[in-house]
Amino acid sequence: MLFSSYLKEVLKKMPSALVVVNAIGAVLHLNGAAEKALDISASQAKGHRFADLFFAGVESEGQGHYFHPLLETLATGKEYTDALSWLMLNNKIRHYFYTTRRLYHWDGRARGAFIIFQDITEVTQRQEVTMPRGTRHQVALHLLERQSEYILANINTGVLGWDKSGIITMLNKNGKSILSIDAQEAIGQPVSLVLKHIDCFNNALIQALNMQQPLIAEEAEITVRGQEKHLLVNGQQFVDEESGLINYVVLFQDISELKRSQEITRRQDKLASIGQLAAGMAHEIRNPLTSIKGFVQLLNRNSAQDLSKKSQEYLAIIAEEINRTDKIISDFLLFAKPRRPERRLCHINQLLVSAADLTENTCLMRGIAMKRDLQPNLPPVFIDQDQITQVLINLLSNAVDATEGCPNPVIFVSCGTTPGWIWINVKDTGIGMSAENLRKVCTPFFSTKDHGTGLGLSIAYNIVREHGGTLDFESQEGTGTTVTLKLPVITLETGALLQG
Repeated sequence: MLFSSYLKEVLKKMPSALVVVNAIGAVLHLNGAAEKALDISASQAKGHRFADLFFAGVESEGQGHYFHPLLETLATGKEYTDALSWLMLNNKIRHYFYTTRRLYHWDGRARGAFIIFQDITEVTQRQEVTMPRGTRHQVALHLLERQSEYILANINTGVLGWDKSGIITMLNKNGKSILSIDAQEAIGQPVSLVLKHIDCFNNALIQALNMQQPLIAEEAEITVRGQEKHLLVNGQQFVDEESGLINYVVLFQDISELKRSQEITRRQDKLASIGQLAAGMAHEIRNPLTSIKGFVQLLNRNSAQDLSKKSQEYLAIIAEEINRTDKIISDFLLFAKPRRPERRLCHINQLLVSAADLTENTCLMRGIAMKRDLQPNLPPVFIDQDQITQVLINLLSNAVDATEGCPNPVIFVSCGTTPGWIWINVKDTGIGMSAENLRKVCTPFFSTKDHGTGLGLSIAYNIVREHGGTLDFESQEGTGTTVTLKLPVITLETGALLQG
């Protein structure tokens, strides 16, 4: 114990910096010199990956600027003694002489590694002062190149470059993520081959660059591994005046989330405008409709015996159509002036079971199977039960309509949780929707049904939005539709906020 304390004191006081990491590169120990060198306390660094504390670039011959000696020792067991430069968290470059060693368990398994390093920045700078101007210029260019590589690796914009022959010369980390392309496999390959699944890069953008037309804030819609993405693209052709070499560089940002937010805002503005129009029309129509309905009831009560059987049938049809029109008007008013949710704590399973039971009777009569996969212990939600029940019945009714007449029709109802949310899926094996109809699905007055008003899903969308939830649709023609309803889970904090 005494020796252990003595050893810790020696490590703490030693003039060289010491960092010890575990098998995954997370910091276990920093001595005092390392804290000073890295400008970070041991408590702040502990548990963080050592590679995240600075950007390492090796000055030694044959090593790339992304080489990290400690991580190499940890991964391969190879030990290093050399000089390197680090770009610190404060954006200052420091020069160090270092040694790395791997640490082992008693059975030979790697348990970590350590690096000992000493700051030689002042010595290096004194040497640079005495360097010939050309050498200093080379050092400055080298540092500028390293800084550029650091920026390229860490900006949130994708960067793709290729030469006159169409061979990819550059693809940064964010570009790899956006395009779902492995940078190591892409570099050195033809751009047309690597990006063959992304039309916008193969066609309009590349043609424009070949014609020496710069791309300025061009929007492109691409599909990568089945996922639609919206990109903002800038591009330029570069010509080296001395060598005549031509290179192409394209910068692109993923603006999919921005596009989705804009679409939500546009839809909300549209709903508000249509809602005002619907409210005015509904009141104007309902007044004469009430008079017509009253006269029909009067005829049925006082003159039914004087009317022919055919006339009585006509009156029944008129009454039925009046009631249907009145229902449409009620939907208009509900859409135009939705009431505020009257929330209370409840368990969504009860509502889902009730809505499924109501719909299942219709399914049985139409030869449609309903399968349920309900989780019994869902967390509570803070909702207006009537409104959410209305949404559930609407989703299930749409599924029934979509599957009627299809071979082997089935409706699947399931629910579950993700962190902070509960979700309900209504999936059918019906006719599905085209991509164009899918985009319009919650638009007011849009319907694929012969007798639909096109307001059911618009009202459902508004109700879910008022509850802080989401309503998402996935569909393909001929394969069916999946609707996912998500509602926020109630917590003590959110419950107090909503009740207050």
